[in-house]
Amino acid sequence: MSTAKNTPVKGYLYVLFYALALSAITWHIFYSPFSYLRARYSLSQWGWISYISVIGTILPFGLFFSGINHIRSTRASITATLEPIFAGILAFIFLGERLLPLQIIGGSIVIIAIVLLQLRHEHDELAPALIRANRDQESIDN
Repeated sequence: MSTAKNTPVKGYLYVLFYALALSAITWHIFYSPFSYLRARYSLSQWGWISYISVIGTILPFGLFFSGINHIRSTRASITATLEPIFAGILAFIFLGERLLPLQIIGGSIVIIAIVLLQLRHEHDELAPALIRANRDQESIDN
C-alpha cells in the first residue's frame, strides 16, 4: 500500500480526469458548446450515449492507466496495439463484417510481434508498482 502523499490510485485518476476534461474543452472549441442538449435525444438515446461514454471511454482508459501501475508503459503500449485487431474480430463475429486475407495476415503479424516482444521479459523489475514498493520498503528500513 502506498503512503498518503504518493497514492497511485489518485495519480491515474487525475490523469484520466484531466485527459477527458481537456478533450471535452477542445471538442467545445471546435463544435458548438452543449449543442447535444438542444438535440432532443430520447431517454433511450441518452442511455446509449451514457453507456458508450462509461463502458467505451472512461472504463477502458481507467483500466489502461491503472494497468500502467503494474507494468511499464512501453509494455502497455505494445499490448494496446491489439485493440484494432480485437475490434476487427468482434466486428466479424457480431456484425458480420468480412475480413480480407490481407487483413488476416496483417493482424496475425501484429499478434506474433506482440507475443515475441512480451516474451522477452517474464518479470519486469522496472514496473512502476514494484519501484514504488521497493522505495517504500527502503524508507521503512531506514
